[in-house]
Amino acid sequence: MASVLKNLVYQMVGVLIIIFVLSGFAFAGNDENVKISIATKNLLVGMKSENDGLRRSSIYFVGKYKIVEAINALSEQLAKEDDANTRILIALSLYQIGSSEGLTAIKKAATNDEDAKVRRICSEIYNALFENGYSLSLEKENN
Repeated sequence: MASVLKNLVYQMVGVLIIIFVLSGFAFAGNDENVKISIATKNLLVGMKSENDGLRRSSIYFVGKYKIVEAINALSEQLAKEDDANTRILIALSLYQIGSSEGLTAIKKAATNDEDAKVRRICSEIYNALFENGYSLSLEKENN
């Protein structure tokens, strides 16, 4: 009787191990998407932080990794950001992401920003896109 019970326990443990292993394989593909989604949300929250370092780092990484979901938040932040250097960083991130919405925000900053340095750099970014053969839709034209 004890050996039958012992075998039953081993079989149950074996079945549980197999179920856990197989369920891990079933969800392995989604795990990476979940991590990316969480990272994106964290960067979007970080962009609105009162901590200057966190805000700037988040803005930088949004541009570096070309997070398209951040375009609207970057455009809004460009219009309301107090620090001129951070506005320049936002414009560079929008440039790196490469969207027509971002280009529109850069153009607006190039003409309307209160700081001459921001206007000049945004103007250079805007002009550089067209000198490199990009149309307003930011798709490279075949010459």
